[in-house]
Amino acid sequence: PLRKVHIRGQLRLSGPVGGGIYDWGYASGGFTADSKIDGGVEFGGQQQYCTRNAEIGDEAAYKHGAWSNVLIGSKGMYKSEAGQLAKETVIEHTERIAEKPYIMFEECENKYYLMIPRPEVGKRGVSWERYSNDIERVDFENVYVAEEGASSAAVINAKLAEGKHIVLTPGIYKITEPIVIGKSNAVLLGLGLATVEQADEAPYMESLIFVRDGLEGVRIAGLMVQGGQAGSNALIKWG
Repeated sequence: PLRKVHIRGQLRLSGPVGGGIYDWGYASGGFTADSKIDGGVEFGGQQQYCTRNAEIGDEAAYKHGAWSNVLIGSKGMYKSEAGQLAKETVIEHTERIAEKPYIMFEECENKYYLMIPRPEVGKRGVSWERYSNDIERVDFENVYVAEEGASSAAVINAKLAEGKHIVLTPGIYKITEPIVIGKSNAVLLGLGLATVEQADEAPYMESLIFVRDGLEGVRIAGLMVQGGQAGSNALIKWG
C-alpha cells in the first residue's frame, strides 16, 4: 500500500520480468490512500486497484492493467487508454475514516513524534495539507518502543497500563499471553510488518490481542498477527 505520498511524476506499480507480454511484470491488486498523484499511473498487470482519498491530476491516465478500479473519497479520475476495458466504481466521500498513525521527525527539535490523525467524516481528497490541527502529536516520552526478544507481552501490557502508546520495531514477537489494551486512545503500531505470534509453548488463548469493552479511540495498525500450535479463538478481539 501507498499512504501519504505526493507523486509529482509518473507512478509505475509493477516492474518488468522479461520482454514482450511480460514487460509489465506480475501484480494483482493494490491500494493507495491519502495521496496526490500528478502524473500518469502505469498499473502493469494489476487486475484491480483501490484508491481512497487521493487527489488525481488531470494527466493521470491509465496505462495497462487495473481493469476494475475503485475510487473512494477521491478528487479527479483516472483516464483510460483507447480500447481499454477499465471499469470504475466511484464513491464520492469516505463516510468515516481514522487514518493510520505514523512517526515524524522534527529536525529543528531533533525529536521524534507519534502522529495520530483524528477521525474524519465525509472525507474527500487528502487532509495532510490542510488540517494539521486535526493530528495529535505525541512526544516519544509517552511511547514505548518495543524490540523483538526484549519486549514480552507482559512488558508491553505493563507499558499500556501506564498509559503509553506502543511502537513495535520490525521483528517477530513470540508471546505467551495476550496483549491487552485497557485504556482509551491507545495506539499499537507496528513498523516493517512487525509480527505478533503465539509462541510454541504458549497455552490456548481467547485472542492474541484483546481490546477491553467500552474503550474509544484505540488504534491498531501495521501488524501481522499469527496464531500458534495451541490455537486461539481469535487473533484480535475487540470488546
